[in-house]
Amino acid sequence: MKEKNMKSLSVRLPLLLLLSLIITMAVVIPLVYSRFYNRMIDDYSRLARGATQLMADAIDGDKVEEYIEKNYELEEYREIEDYLRKLKENYPDILYIYVCRIAEDGGHIIFDIDAEGVENGEAYDAGYVYELEEPFLSQVPHIVAGEETPGYAVHSQEDGFLYSYIRPIYRSDGSYACSACVDFSLDYVEKADIVFTRNLFLILLLIAVILFTAESVIIKKWVTRPIDELSHCAEKFAYKTEEDRRNNIDLLEKVNIHTGDEIETVYEMLKNVATDSYMATANLSLAINDILDKDVQINEISKHAYQDSLTSVGSSSAFRRECEMLDEEIQEDMAKFGLVIFDINNLKYVNDTCGHDRGNDYIKGCCRIICEHFKHSPVYRIGGDEFVVILRSMDYANREELLRAVENEFEEALHNPDDSPWERYSASAGIAVYTPEDGSVHQVLKRADEQMYAAKEAFHKTHGNYR
Repeated sequence: MKEKNMKSLSVRLPLLLLLSLIITMAVVIPLVYSRFYNRMIDDYSRLARGATQLMADAIDGDKVEEYIEKNYELEEYREIEDYLRKLKENYPDILYIYVCRIAEDGGHIIFDIDAEGVENGEAYDAGYVYELEEPFLSQVPHIVAGEETPGYAVHSQEDGFLYSYIRPIYRSDGSYACSACVDFSLDYVEKADIVFTRNLFLILLLIAVILFTAESVIIKKWVTRPIDELSHCAEKFAYKTEEDRRNNIDLLEKVNIHTGDEIETVYEMLKNVATDSYMATANLSLAINDILDKDVQINEISKHAYQDSLTSVGSSSAFRRECEMLDEEIQEDMAKFGLVIFDINNLKYVNDTCGHDRGNDYIKGCCRIICEHFKHSPVYRIGGDEFVVILRSMDYANREELLRAVENEFEEALHNPDDSPWERYSASAGIAVYTPEDGSVHQVLKRADEQMYAAKEAFHKTHGNYR
């Protein structure tokens, strides 16, 4: 059940929305942070280019050696240092201002403006050579060649993150003399980044919560709730009976979805399908009832067509149909049957002396005797006084015994003086069995008919010709 709930749209859609918001925040925050950070670096880069340009304008590149050698002995050197100090005061974001000559052996200090360093004795004197580190070490060939290099964000164990920028100062002949350098502390930038990122995260989180709540409500109202209602409704559907399908329509109408979108379209289609299913079932029920009625009628017609109305045995039509089937068996070399033909004796006498009602009783009595002996074979009345038995199974195997038994019963009934004339049953019989030489049922029937007529002639010789 829990796994099914997790697969529900009412759970999946909000989770998908939440995941989308998290992914959006994960993408937006780094992008915005990067843009903010780059913007801050660009601002410091513009400040650095402006400050170093002013420094380069104040320093005579041709006097660099003299500045290093005499430094404070020169009034010009002291004036430049005062100027650089004032420049630093005008740029509060600048942590260090210094001028040095970059060479393969390191940076040769010319000016080092650091108020705190002077008070603590930490400022470098002119001519001091400090060791270069990356990323400046790899840029020495470019710097010495007088090329302007980009600013770098570097990490200092003492001062934290710094942004350093170096501008070349040239001699009058255009050759490299020294470099004007400024260092900005990025601690402010780092703190600003943290504050900015935190605020951005909180803003986006608030927006995400608002959007998630609003969209969850909207999704629940317009998507998941209607779908859940349809799903619960469909779970109650039944199709066994016509009434079940009628109830399906009622269940759908109770849902009553009006979202004005694809869900409503699906809902209307589902109602139409349920209605069509109900109508189809109703029409099918009518059709089935109609078929059953017609089937009853056909059975009645078949009964009258294939059943003799007087004796209830097979009719002549039924016998012809059975002969067609036997002919097919003969064609397929699968036939195994025999025929016994009975012709009732004395029927005309009974009809003339006792009436046709007694004559009908006489026919039914003769038929009863035939059916009682040939219990496993179909009996047909093919004429007013003629019956045919198609010998099958046990009756086929015992045909001679059965025929003698029925002939004996007819003989006893004929000579019973205690019975009425219409109860003194009698019939002449002829029998024939199918052989491979027979090409049709008609040939077997012809042989049986010939035997029957022979028996009929013998009966007439004994009892007379009056029938």
